[in-house]
Amino acid sequence: RRVHGEFGTKLGASSKNGIVSLWRCDSTGESLRSFENIQAHRICNDFVFLNTGSLFAAVGYSHQNQNLGIWDTLLPPHKAHIVSVNCHVGSAGQSIAYSPSNQLLISGGRKGDICIFDLRERKILESFHGHNNTIKSISLHPSEQYFLTACT
Repeated sequence: RRVHGEFGTKLGASSKNGIVSLWRCDSTGESLRSFENIQAHRICNDFVFLNTGSLFAAVGYSHQNQNLGIWDTLLPPHKAHIVSVNCHVGSAGQSIAYSPSNQLLISGGRKGDICIFDLRERKILESFHGHNNTIKSISLHPSEQYFLTACT
């Protein structure tokens, strides 16, 4: 999956081997090479930039059953992984959306579960079953008061 930063200066792509690659978008040749490759999960299914773009959240599958993580690209690589959460028990995170005004992450899982994570409190606010199949996409209403999910 490809994602642009809020201000259009960063581009990222996640891969099934768990790596999130980041590029700076500028008019020089430097933008042709990724400036950061981060092993986010064993399998990374989706990610989203948070606020200014130095932070991103990714969902997927890891060995420690931590299927939602947050990374800070301004920190050294060995300290960049700042939050790990098991939002989807016994499953993997498949899709993620970010609500900037509410400071919430909404994550959809492989078994149809939905998790709402509060970034300020760093805790799960709510977790519930939304579908019988894998949640492939999450979209926020412009008011950020509602979200829509799509499954396979």
